[in-house]
Amino acid sequence: MNALQLSSLTVDLNRTRIIQDATFKAPGSKFVALVGPNGAGKSTLLHAIAGVSEGEVHGELHYRDLDLAKTTRRQRAKTVALVEQDAHTDLALTVDETVSLGRLPHLGFMGSETEHDRALVIDAIETVGLNHLAFRSRVVTTLSGGERQKVMLAKALAQQPQLLLLDEPTNHLDIAAQLNVLSLLRKLGSEELDVFAAIHDLNLALSYSDEVVVLSEGRVVASGPVHDTLTSELVSEVFKVNANLVTNQDSGEQVFAFKPRSSNGFAGS
Repeated sequence: MNALQLSSLTVDLNRTRIIQDATFKAPGSKFVALVGPNGAGKSTLLHAIAGVSEGEVHGELHYRDLDLAKTTRRQRAKTVALVEQDAHTDLALTVDETVSLGRLPHLGFMGSETEHDRALVIDAIETVGLNHLAFRSRVVTTLSGGERQKVMLAKALAQQPQLLLLDEPTNHLDIAAQLNVLSLLRKLGSEELDVFAAIHDLNLALSYSDEVVVLSEGRVVASGPVHDTLTSELVSEVFKVNANLVTNQDSGEQVFAFKPRSSNGFAGS
């Protein structure tokens, strides 16, 4: 079953077309990676899906039975959560208070949390591995970039979305934390959520995602199962490099090896 479906989606920002006729179908219960060179429009596309775009959005955008373009902001917030690439905040909120903000779309008229809301907040913090009582009381502005990234992921999980969008979820994380987060996203994508994440590292996308959408200069140039879609030829063309798939003889896992096509002007400088 297709979960996320875009048809002829365009996004204009400051009179410049950033996304041009984006069309693809992403299946449900999968971890779908969004890949493309810097400036391809990945963040812009995620913002359009989440309903927080600063530009003009046109075209069809459906998630399961919902026409997202016609839903209220509250309904979309109950359905879709977005974890931004950089989690900046000037508010002196604790980790616990920040994650609790994820419950706002679900609170009643008086806006008061229930025991159920509190349980979901604690569960979300535990899921991302931050459930240390002393840590939960820390102010988010005192945390490292990687720690803030995990807090924002917990906030999104507390939101209880059906579709989880992430813009570079491994940003600011060390290697071990990157692998842990991607393993968690793969697990969530197979069990609880539809996960759609912009991934900078093609080898991580190849290892952890089920499906992939390839974006180049604002256009979707390919989509489908990751190992069928991320070919050496496609990656070489889109990323302007020489890309070759190399197979590990022990594990059988494939990874990309990259070489520049030609001198970029830095050699010998």
